[in-house]
Amino acid sequence: MSPRRRFRAPRRIAPLDPETFARRIATKVGTEYGTELHRRVLDIVMRTGDADPWIRAVQRLRESGAISAAVARFLIFQFVEMTPSVLMETDPELADISAQIDAIRRAHGLADDEDWYVDEGPPEWQALQQQWNERTDVLMSEIFQRHGEHELASMNDPSGDPLFEAGRAEMFAWEHGEEPDDRH
Repeated sequence: MSPRRRFRAPRRIAPLDPETFARRIATKVGTEYGTELHRRVLDIVMRTGDADPWIRAVQRLRESGAISAAVARFLIFQFVEMTPSVLMETDPELADISAQIDAIRRAHGLADDEDWYVDEGPPEWQALQQQWNERTDVLMSEIFQRHGEHELASMNDPSGDPLFEAGRAEMFAWEHGEEPDDRH
């Protein structure tokens, strides 16, 4: 008779909610686990299009001093940046632009998952891409404004912003062999 084998069921990870995220990220910024939390929230926001509760959780952390202003700026921008995929379905103007872009791609024989490189598509596609970018910028700015993040609302590309870059470095410190900053 063979020994009885025990198999463990895969560990089920409970859905992450904003308050759980806030408690965990406050102590895990700059660690591999903190990066995983960040990725999980980005996935949730991308699927739901709802950055609001996550932004509020991060703002509370920033206000309490549990995370730095730099990490807060980085996270809040990242959350809002994930919303356009759902906004394409909920904003009539963005949905119309997306439908026109899809029609041009199909007319040129491209599959749903294919696209041109920037500045390589036909002029009408490029014009619609510009309209799409402008509309998503407006919608993202509205989210920032709604939460009182006025500096972020005026940024289209935060990559040159020293506070944003400091937040990115702090979040991913573990990837560079650095110790997390405990001075939040």
